Amino acid sequence: MTVAAAGRAAVPPSALFLLVVSGAIWGGGTTISKYLATAGLSGSGVTFWQTFIAATVLLAVGLARGRLPPLTRPALLYYIVVGLIGIAIPNVNMVYVTGFIPAANMAVVLTTVPVLTYLLSLATGGESFDRLRAAGIALGLAGAAALVLPKGNLPGPAMVPFATLAFLTPVLYAIGNVWAERLWPAGADPLSLACGMLYAGAIGTFIGALATGTFHPIWQESSMHNAVLAGFGLASAFAFVCFFVIVKLAGAVVFSQCAYLVTIFGVAFAAIVFGERPGWWIAVATALVFGGVTLVNLGARRARARAVAAA
Repeated sequence: MTVAAAGRAAVPPSALFLLVVSGAIWGGGTTISKYLATAGLSGSGVTFWQTFIAATVLLAVGLARGRLPPLTRPALLYYIVVGLIGIAIPNVNMVYVTGFIPAANMAVVLTTVPVLTYLLSLATGGESFDRLRAAGIALGLAGAAALVLPKGNLPGPAMVPFATLAFLTPVLYAIGNVWAERLWPAGADPLSLACGMLYAGAIGTFIGALATGTFHPIWQESSMHNAVLAGFGLASAFAFVCFFVIVKLAGAVVFSQCAYLVTIFGVAFAAIVFGERPGWWIAVATALVFGGVTLVNLGARRARARAVAAA
């Protein structure tokens, strides 16, 4: 099914259900990261187990499907670049900064990924200029600026450096998105590539954890945070599977709406678990970012429609 056809066809209920599940998993990631960071776990220690467990589950799925990650030179380059830049480093950063800022803030920060992805694609010649999407960039960046205003959104000015550092995560996610498209090995299976890049991320964070003395031996203690960490890895694997199933059933445009659900669930989980009560200023920031993502998505749909009409 093409993206255009998916946009016109009715979305299967199963795809909508998986979309909500994906939003809940990724949205809960900020709360889980904060919980693990405040329990004393390092970003590299958390990210290693998250990526290693998820990759191993996807490897089992690949074995069952008879499709293992390819080991060609283009595939290995894809794993290393996208696995480290698009997964490992941004996830390590997210765990680190959520130890200092509200989890709800991090959830809103993550919503800027589609805006930043288009901005980077535009800057590198991968996308053409579109006024509607440019307006989306402006709104998204305005919302991002609102997230680091200490007198409005943050509890105190001491959090400003960490709130600013939080944007390294969506920036790296966006870079990973751009490179994932450009480095995609011809004819490669998406789920197999996801497995390979997760293993690359796991290897990178394992080396980093050993070098810094922050490796977390999950097997040495039966505790709640270790159980949460293991569950985080399993949930991450399921979320990757959901992504590919949703794209197959309903198209990438439908899955792009997950960005909104990530924020909604992220803010909700932060309120339930940590008692965070975001004020009106974060609502303003969220509305600006949502508006920006909406315009970027609408511009993308318009560009696809023009391309289909010209074909």
